[in-house]
Amino acid sequence: GEEGTSLEGKGSRYEEGADLLLESWNLDLLAKRFLSGLTQTVPVHPQPKSFSVKLWDDLQPLMKTTSLSVPLTMVALKCLHPLLEKRYTKVSGALVKTLKSEYKLMESFRIMQLFYLMEAGDVMKEFYCDIFQRILNKEHWQDMYYLNTLLQDALCSRFLGVEKNLSVLVSSDPPAYTKEMSTISLSFKVDWPLDIVFHEQVMHTYNKVFQFLLHVKWAKWSLETKMKVSEVGGLSRAEAAKLHLVHLLRGRLLLFVNNLDNYLMTRIFYSVGAEFKSNVNQAEDLDSIITLHQSYISTVFDRCLLNKKASFVKEAIMKTLNLALLFRRKWNEGLCKFSWSDGEQIESEFSKCSHFLISILENTVRRGTFPHLETLVFALIPLKHGQKIFASNNRTESHFLL
Repeated sequence: GEEGTSLEGKGSRYEEGADLLLESWNLDLLAKRFLSGLTQTVPVHPQPKSFSVKLWDDLQPLMKTTSLSVPLTMVALKCLHPLLEKRYTKVSGALVKTLKSEYKLMESFRIMQLFYLMEAGDVMKEFYCDIFQRILNKEHWQDMYYLNTLLQDALCSRFLGVEKNLSVLVSSDPPAYTKEMSTISLSFKVDWPLDIVFHEQVMHTYNKVFQFLLHVKWAKWSLETKMKVSEVGGLSRAEAAKLHLVHLLRGRLLLFVNNLDNYLMTRIFYSVGAEFKSNVNQAEDLDSIITLHQSYISTVFDRCLLNKKASFVKEAIMKTLNLALLFRRKWNEGLCKFSWSDGEQIESEFSKCSHFLISILENTVRRGTFPHLETLVFALIPLKHGQKIFASNNRTESHFLL
């Protein structure tokens, strides 16, 4: 009788130990806790009535062995791993499903793509065009209320409700003219548990890409928007010749900026984003989703040529974009003030930067390292073989007004 009571008590202890093992996620701690009880009360004869049959069968070889050739912890982990892996897979699947359905994880990924990566081009254009116009007119624009009102007005037209979680931040430090876009950043409000995925480092990377895109859009807007050409009375023959040369230079700058913008929006953001969406739909646990997301934004960052290894390429791109801004400022001062030396200087700097970039990118494509750059290289090759616009044979009184 006493023996039977003792066995029932031991069975109860085994049942509690099994529950602890199946609930815990720390395998090493789990094994140590289990084995500490095992060495004290191992029954070698009958099977406890309420003990897990599967667990008991897995532990039978261990309990029959009198001398072990491997550490006891490793044996226990090998026995317990299938049980824990099954439970882990089930719980992870339920967690991912909950994040997607109740916490709108996929919708949050889409918000990042639409606004940080500007895939919602029409909405974001409503936001940044007014800023660019104010900068061009030398008006104050670095005001939080003004910027957030612009963003909310743009979002309300198509994305009602998103404006509650998306806002604009601006640095108070006055930057140089060509670096003003680096003061603007977006803030996306995410609550737990989504902040595990959208953590501070990831959001910082998103904002770096966003600021780079703003600079590209600024250069594009500066070259594409309507420019004042003539005063009352029309243009003289010499002024018309000057305007023709200036427009040729503008066309070359536009060729570079438009192809860079097209490369970013289609070859990078769209294709990498589609691959990321497919991978996330197949992910089975939260760790996989976090890893995929970090890999996605890192790939976008690298292919925008923003990483440290490509700093010299980034510098050349930024210098070319700044030449577009300089061109627009010179034009805005009036055609009569756009001198030969202005055009010659802009063209010379642009040729150096564009030829350098094309050469670097061509060598990279030949090595087969980054095949995604082929589209950009082929689009920019005409710039390498174009004739000089502000050549000495064009500098005559009949063709250009000094």
